[in-house]
Amino acid sequence: MAQGLVASLAHPGGNVTGLSILERQLTAKRLELLHEGVPSMNRVAVVWSGTNSTVAMAFQDAQMAGSALHVEVQSVGLRTQDQLESVLDTIAESGAQGICVLSDSQMRVPTGRIARGALQRGLPTMLTDGQGIQPGGFMAYGPNLPATFRRAAYYVDRILKGDKPADLPVEQPTTFDFVINLKTAQALGLTIPQHVLLQATEIIQ
Repeated sequence: MAQGLVASLAHPGGNVTGLSILERQLTAKRLELLHEGVPSMNRVAVVWSGTNSTVAMAFQDAQMAGSALHVEVQSVGLRTQDQLESVLDTIAESGAQGICVLSDSQMRVPTGRIARGALQRGLPTMLTDGQGIQPGGFMAYGPNLPATFRRAAYYVDRILKGDKPADLPVEQPTTFDFVINLKTAQALGLTIPQHVLLQATEIIQ
């Protein structure tokens, strides 16, 4: 709604509807979980394109969450694969103790490459979904994507059968995945608190 695409979630009112992935709303939660997993962390790099106005609001939420957690939040712009190694080197040299990657359509770098490069530099990562966690990601938190895709297909079916987008409420996800990669934690020499492990929906060992 902040971008003016719909009048409200319940009554979009125009020619746009669909499913929200709550990128903004989940940013603070991701930062909190990363901090719980690495309690000593006092500086985190938030990686995004640096130009996406929608994601900029999510970064502002990260700053607010960081302030509450007494964690310094560093904005890091990344748009192409050619920039990745130098950007990760800069993050490591800045003293950041973790990386939080925001979901950004303008950032054309696979999260798996970010996670792998971060691990090589001794940095734990928080990703928006579990797709990039196997190559070296530390944590991932976000909506269950298969469930979201199934609901998207349902919306397409409704519209093809004549329903108007204006009459179909924008749905918000109800199922979330919190994935923890213990292999990465061990490689980084981190011990994840038990209360954090108990929150996980999947643990990679």
